[in-house]
Amino acid sequence: MELLAPAGSVEHFSVALEAGADAVYVGAPFLNARNPSRELRFEEIRAMAEHARSRQRRLYVALNSLVREDDRKRLIQTLAYLETINPHALIVQDLGVIELIRRYFNTLRMHASTLMFAHSSNDVELLTRLGCARVVLARELTLEEIGAIVRTSPVEIEVFVHGAMCFSYSGRCLFSSFHGGKSGLRGNCVQPCRRKFTVGSGAASRGGKTGYVFSMNDLEGIEFARDFRKMGVASIKIEGRLKPVTYVQHVVRAYRTVLDADSDHRHEAMDEARKLLEASLGRRRSGGYFLSPNPKDVIVSSHSGNIGTHLGAASRFTREAGNLWVVLNVKAHCREGDRLRLHFDKSGERTAFTARKIERLGDGRTKVLLPDTVGENKLHGKIDVYRVDTTEKMLSASTVAVDSPSIEPFSSRELDRVQKKCAHVGRLGSPPAGRRPARPEADRNPSAQAELWVRFDSAKPIYQKLPFAADRFVIPVDKRTLSETGHLSRYFGKNRNRVIWALPPVVYTQRSTSLERDIQVLIRTGFRSFQISTLGQLMLFHEKNISLFADFTLNVLNSTSMFVLAELGFKGVQFSIETDREALKAALNGYRLQQVSAEAGLISSRRPRKGMVGLTVYGSPPLFMSRVHPQHVSFRQSITSPKQERFVVHKAGAETFTRPVMPFSLLPYRKELEKMGLDYLVIDLSGIATGKRELQEIAKRIEGKERVRKLSTFNFEGILE
Repeated sequence: MELLAPAGSVEHFSVALEAGADAVYVGAPFLNARNPSRELRFEEIRAMAEHARSRQRRLYVALNSLVREDDRKRLIQTLAYLETINPHALIVQDLGVIELIRRYFNTLRMHASTLMFAHSSNDVELLTRLGCARVVLARELTLEEIGAIVRTSPVEIEVFVHGAMCFSYSGRCLFSSFHGGKSGLRGNCVQPCRRKFTVGSGAASRGGKTGYVFSMNDLEGIEFARDFRKMGVASIKIEGRLKPVTYVQHVVRAYRTVLDADSDHRHEAMDEARKLLEASLGRRRSGGYFLSPNPKDVIVSSHSGNIGTHLGAASRFTREAGNLWVVLNVKAHCREGDRLRLHFDKSGERTAFTARKIERLGDGRTKVLLPDTVGENKLHGKIDVYRVDTTEKMLSASTVAVDSPSIEPFSSRELDRVQKKCAHVGRLGSPPAGRRPARPEADRNPSAQAELWVRFDSAKPIYQKLPFAADRFVIPVDKRTLSETGHLSRYFGKNRNRVIWALPPVVYTQRSTSLERDIQVLIRTGFRSFQISTLGQLMLFHEKNISLFADFTLNVLNSTSMFVLAELGFKGVQFSIETDREALKAALNGYRLQQVSAEAGLISSRRPRKGMVGLTVYGSPPLFMSRVHPQHVSFRQSITSPKQERFVVHKAGAETFTRPVMPFSLLPYRKELEKMGLDYLVIDLSGIATGKRELQEIAKRIEGKERVRKLSTFNFEGILE
């Protein structure tokens, strides 16, 4: 079994190998799901790949960001460089990236990122069909669930065993994006889950309790490492490409120690490993979901979730000769050169810096020089100081010493090959000049109206006389709605295609069989339209003449991804709910160009037809969707962020959803969206009250004739980063 370590730099890479890693993963420049302060250069990645290969180790490259249409040129160039470098595999998330690799860079091996939401054997099977040689499972699985998947998997399985945990399902967090356009799926998460929230009243001063209700403890699975090997797991993975070098060294060596220990020395090895983990300067740790689908020890709401050693709280600030200093009563030793982080309790913001100057004042007090980036306007409320990396000498080298790689520039021949490949791929797929649409809406009937879909939590509102016209209704497949199947069939009669059944957001292996039976009941009753939320749910359908639609949870942000889903048989695809205006417009235009190219034979396609494209234009989307319930929060209880943003937590099925109290709305842009070429617009009322007053207000928004309160437009009027 492989021990896989993270690396954010060449130094991290060398230390990981010295500590005993079998393989190391790094991020592709500007296209990975962790946005570092400095991106690696291709010359560095090549040097690491060659260095690893010469020592029978492996290097993987995480190219796992969602890709916008305007990222295409950079993506093709990156793939051309990586083809020349030939790492052992790429870790991918975006369907468009997968398709480009399959079509033009098929010598590159692919591993499906954990962001691809693999929770079941069906998910693994579908990702295998897309060409992935390994699947990184979701972090929310138990040991039993992992074992069941491994036993039937046709490809290698990788499991995260150590590092940071997200409160939301990986690949389903919209929180950072909804308030500020910083998409976690594009490597720009601002970690809102680590902030302190007020539960109850709108402010702590008015009686609301405060706590870090969403801040997860780190994952530690060292006691299960040998169990994974017995299961047949191919690789266990340590998270932390942005962590300090000392963290990587200590954690890798801890797991190496346990994996290599013989049966007579397991207890001694575990004791040594735990000492190493304690020295790694991480957060509090727990076993995550390994032993329970609803673990009780994954959140400590009284703790901030900061990484590192707590040095103390700031007692005062002083300005001397133009320099700003913080004075604190230190609880632990620190020295010049250590990496420190300020945590501003009121806002939840964090600022990291290297301690350039430290003065001991006596009586346990220490004065630390702050960087110029810390403005005095931030110096209010409680401010804690943490040490997140240290200058102390690292542990002695392991018995297997590995030199640092030698970094050399690309030769002129290699650069020429990269440029030619970029030009070649750029030309392929472009339609002939005479068949290229002049503008995105060129093939759109100016008078055409997009269908209006409405999604409800139950079937009950459908029977009401709605104050606006709806073309189709989307309802979830659950016990309550399934009991309405006969009534719905009679109500719609021959127009049953107006009902689209939405499959659950997560389907674990043990639920697949019963869900497949539910689908068969619906089909026999005459319903043949379904919306799926994960790719693996495709495996539940075997009949012909079924209309499948993709929910926005498939994270489609570019035209190539839409084209892939059309080829897979989807009649309609919802575009990413995170999108901004320009990203949507560019992707719709690109989709038309690819369609023309397919019809002209410039792109091989089994299904060269245009599928419908939709967009959610109204709703309170789940910013967090979690398998665990946040502590000290009652369902439907109000939660307020440090920026006075309000949310509500509720439960649906086995999942917990955290939604904004105020929905977003793109209804004022309906005509513009139709002109762009969207085929259907979704009003998603999941988790929202659907009484007469609420529905009438939505009707006013659709008509646009009466003044109503202005709502957020999510990222549509901004920029998705």
